[in-house]
Amino acid sequence: MEDRSSDSVTLPDTLFLRDRATEALNALTQYVDEDADCRPYMTGDLSDEPAHLGHSGWDFGSSVGRMVSAFVLARKLCDTADALDVEERFRQKLLDMFDEDGLNYREETDTSVARANMHDQRSVLLGLTTWYLESGDPDTKAAADNLCAALKRISVKSGHPHLAKQDYWYFPAVEYTRDGWPSEDMMYLGINIDPSHTSARMINPLTKYYEETGNRDALELARNFARHTVIHSGSFNEDGSFNDGTEFRTGHFHSRMVSVTSIARFGAVTGNAFYVNWAKKVYEWALTQGTEFGWFPSALHDDYDKKHETCTLTDMVELGILLAENGYVEYWETVERFVRNHLVETQLLDTDWIVESEDEAADDAYRNVASRSRGTFPGWAAPNDFVCDVGDDPDVMMCCNASGTRGLFLAWDNAVTESEGIVSVNLLINNLSEWATVASYLPHEGRIDVTLERDAPELRIRIPSWVDPYTVSLTQDGDDRELGDEGFWEGPFIGLHDVSGGERVSVRFPVDERRTVERAGGEDYTMEWRGDDVMSISPSGTYAPLYEDRDVYDEVPMRTVDCDNGHAEVHW
Repeated sequence: MEDRSSDSVTLPDTLFLRDRATEALNALTQYVDEDADCRPYMTGDLSDEPAHLGHSGWDFGSSVGRMVSAFVLARKLCDTADALDVEERFRQKLLDMFDEDGLNYREETDTSVARANMHDQRSVLLGLTTWYLESGDPDTKAAADNLCAALKRISVKSGHPHLAKQDYWYFPAVEYTRDGWPSEDMMYLGINIDPSHTSARMINPLTKYYEETGNRDALELARNFARHTVIHSGSFNEDGSFNDGTEFRTGHFHSRMVSVTSIARFGAVTGNAFYVNWAKKVYEWALTQGTEFGWFPSALHDDYDKKHETCTLTDMVELGILLAENGYVEYWETVERFVRNHLVETQLLDTDWIVESEDEAADDAYRNVASRSRGTFPGWAAPNDFVCDVGDDPDVMMCCNASGTRGLFLAWDNAVTESEGIVSVNLLINNLSEWATVASYLPHEGRIDVTLERDAPELRIRIPSWVDPYTVSLTQDGDDRELGDEGFWEGPFIGLHDVSGGERVSVRFPVDERRTVERAGGEDYTMEWRGDDVMSISPSGTYAPLYEDRDVYDEVPMRTVDCDNGHAEVHW
């Protein structure tokens, strides 16, 4: 591996998330209906014959807000301007959907009603916050400030009958109208409002926006929404499991986990360990509902327990990172397994199986579907297939495409971190950070090379739990280092003191091989593992089988990549 004093660097030809972000940008830019004023396609039915894209009420704030955020994050990872034209059009579309009351409204169409959906408001604030993190644009901040003020205004304020103050807030319905809160949602939601579908999901961008701008409305909203969710709503049971009796979506996993992730971020930013530990309890229960390699059910019942949403997987990645950053370092390994396996494995790169329309006069939704879908993530995946052949749900949803892109960014941005000069290699994947270059030879060989970009009082490299500590070797610029005065173990990390910029530290260890059987979606699957990588899964899938092209080489292939990009200036 070369240093980065030149314009390029040689790395093992193993997982490189910058490549995946470039692929994700393809689908983000191509799922656009030019005949409908740059309206995004929410859905893709790729297993239909012919394949086609489609619209829904989720085209608006939900999709556009997430897309604006995903565009920024993908560009920060792969540093390309190729998608800027489309991105800028979506930024403008996001602003155009705001009403004078500060809320973001859907357009009145054959698939949507002109209301302010609370799912949308969360996505819109996510987009605005990410946009502002990058640009500092005052118009973006003004829109976000107005949205926070509007959310505060429409919140229902309540509290314990024996307390004088209103100590928790919530929304009484999923959709708000220009005339106020409607009552019809109550027949679906019942007496107990599940905040996962209304207010709790907003806490993540609210907290981040407060952290970056000091907006007090955002902090007040996040604090009162968190209290309602954890203390008053009854949406989660004492053991961390979902109380699916309080909602109308059968224990929807993404809604619950995006809410738990939100509360973990709020706890971390405000120094409230109660919320962080509560999120850990729910995370531990959630891990029992999915697989070791990252497949999780979309919901708990009604055949949705057989389908997987990428949105949920990104929630599990983000929450694992938040918990690891706040002391539960064992979750770095969980995050790495999810990223190495189902996150990148389900990203659509092979489109040969998609049957396209041969009608040259076909509607835009039927044209070039395969090429437009390359790089997308599944909306409903089976454990062994990009397509889940249960029910008639679409194969692709824009929310999942944007969330998958976010997952790639979160993994890249947190793979190498720095605190008070201490550099930590948390994820054992190729990375070009501002602090170090990481070259990963996994899964072919148990070898990680780290070259520092600047002096560091400590360099720490995480060692997987399946590695026997007595088999690990550590070198510094080719010289062996012994643990003790020269090196140290701290939890799952091995490290060295006082490493100079330009020095290369290498760790080597044998790669474990094992076989596991896991139950997912009501069926048993057998996985062959090499380290943290699933090399194969059986039975095989039908439409677009997963885990079929993973090979191990005695001689690790290498590649040369540009090293003048890949630095993420925006951090989540």
